[in-house]
Amino acid sequence: MDYPGDGTVVKIHPGDGTIAGTYNAGFAPNGIAFDGTYIWMTDQLGMVHQLRASDGAHIGTYQTGKRPQWVTLGEGHVWITNGDDDTVSAALTNRILPEVYSRAGLTDLVSLRQ
Repeated sequence: MDYPGDGTVVKIHPGDGTIAGTYNAGFAPNGIAFDGTYIWMTDQLGMVHQLRASDGAHIGTYQTGKRPQWVTLGEGHVWITNGDDDTVSAALTNRILPEVYSRAGLTDLVSLRQ
């Protein structure tokens, strides 16, 4: 669960709903995804944050496009939609080197699968 007002994400035990931890997640976090090891969160400053799910340790913060909104995972990549510049950012989950694609450049995403 993220709390945009205070820039944190809260880990909750699914069995009883108790809070297991509260971790910093950037300014106004809003998009969140889990890949089995890491939590990926976008914030309103154009960043995506990588947290280790087991203990909330901050692994890294990476620049994306303008005002990232949603984050999802697939094909070994983190995918982020950027609302203010109509782009999509994509990065391999095992090495973060984000690339930003415009609507016209979305056909280039096919090369990421190779």
